[in-house]
Amino acid sequence: SKSGPVRAHPSVQAASPQASEKLHAERKAFKQRLVTALREIALRGTKSKVWAQRRDALRFLEFVISRDPEFKAIQASGSAVATARKCRCSWLDEAGVLEDLFGERAHATILSETGPLLNLIELDERRLSVMLVAALLHVGCVRAEVHRVLLSHLRDLDGPHTLFLLDRILSLFSSPPAAAAAGSSSSAPAGP
Repeated sequence: SKSGPVRAHPSVQAASPQASEKLHAERKAFKQRLVTALREIALRGTKSKVWAQRRDALRFLEFVISRDPEFKAIQASGSAVATARKCRCSWLDEAGVLEDLFGERAHATILSETGPLLNLIELDERRLSVMLVAALLHVGCVRAEVHRVLLSHLRDLDGPHTLFLLDRILSLFSSPPAAAAAGSSSSAPAGP
């Protein structure tokens, strides 16, 4: 028996750095195409006329966002400030997802299940405005569900967005002229 170093078959060669970089780039491109395709599938579902498909799309959106690079970066940072931040996911705005969920075709059951999705994303003024318009647009159980969703997320908003939401709500209730006049009249009792 021969002793000595074992040699690889000539057809098996170590990958060159260029080949390794090319493979890495191909994998990265494939991953990006996959993420884009998953987003498109989820976004198509939100536009469905069948509420069960819209409901499934809502869950799929949560899945896609939880694997979004932006969301992962926020979670990986681990700082107290970063964990309080939520994913911006501007592609949701471009596709009009909240407008579809809270718009004319809103369904109370679907709205009741938007909580996990809304917990993942940043609720900025534009997104809060979409929800506020829905609170005025709908009636009955859909309106009640929009109110419940807004109230359940009020505690999670930062100061400026909380003030924005409360100012918008209070602007809907103008004080009656008689009450305003009574408050400014001189017949009001003097304070201590």
